[in-house]
Amino acid sequence: MENQELCDWVYNVAETFDVSTPKDGLVMYSISFLKNDENKRKALDFVADYDGKLLLEQTKCGEALESLGFFDEPEKFEEQMRDEVWRIFLERGIAAASGNVTVFVDGADVQGKFVDVCVKALLANDLITTINDFDKFDFIEEKIKLKHRGVNIDEYAQKMRNRRL
Repeated sequence: MENQELCDWVYNVAETFDVSTPKDGLVMYSISFLKNDENKRKALDFVADYDGKLLLEQTKCGEALESLGFFDEPEKFEEQMRDEVWRIFLERGIAAASGNVTVFVDGADVQGKFVDVCVKALLANDLITTINDFDKFDFIEEKIKLKHRGVNIDEYAQKMRNRRL
């Protein structure tokens, strides 16, 4: 497969393949800009220990992206394209989730994808009610305490909470 065909196929996978997880089953982690992958290891251990828990990488979409080398061979793809595919993949996966979402985000960096993409998607999905068994708005306000590209997360969470009422 030529590079342009591969890139087109990766976009197609990210935009159309199944990203569903069971209710209360989505598990996420942040490792962007961290010195180690401890959050990922914790998430993998958690998924292994509890039935019905899945990382997005374990969905049909994630498995297809992995088979194309998207996760393990970043040099195959331009950085801008990788960032866009990650955004699509994460937003779709979070939009498909419901109930409680388990996250491992110790040391999450404001420039990382979890904060850049996931926080707003988690808050916007009305079917997600809790994060790590805390009210999702309280979790973001109390545990993350980050600013998102100039938008105060506390203010954004309050706007989303008000929209829900």
